Amino acid sequence: MTNGDDMNEIGGIAAELPVDNPPALFLSPTNDGKGKNSIRARLNPVGCWRLDDVRFTFGSSFLLPNTKKEFGELDALIKKHPKAPLTIFGHADPVGNDDFNKKLSGERAEVVYALLIRDTARWEKLYKSGGTESGWGISIYPIRF
Repeated sequence: MTNGDDMNEIGGIAAELPVDNPPALFLSPTNDGKGKNSIRARLNPVGCWRLDDVRFTFGSSFLLPNTKKEFGELDALIKKHPKAPLTIFGHADPVGNDDFNKKLSGERAEVVYALLIRDTARWEKLYKSGGTESGWGISIYPIRF
């Protein structure tokens, strides 16, 4: 794990996915003959982005400052595909009990979401609910920016 000292450490991945053109859909009239049946188009992912756990303090939802490169890559993907929806999943460290890791993964997803929408109230809520137990607050370990 890192304490933020190595700003060049690989901490995620961003990539575009090939566009899959679904085949044409032929639809029939509804049973009452007054409309047409429709099929909702499937989702076609256009990219993926991952922020590794080395970008968080161990066992914490506190986002380290060395995420600038990864968020820059996400920004480029969003600008290239401005109408594409985003889905955020959180993951926890591979140790600890299930209850702790479930809470931690949710908090990590919420931290990323709050950063993307610039919602400082969400950050404040996480800070107040977890404090130093969740990695927020003052640390005795120096983090270099």
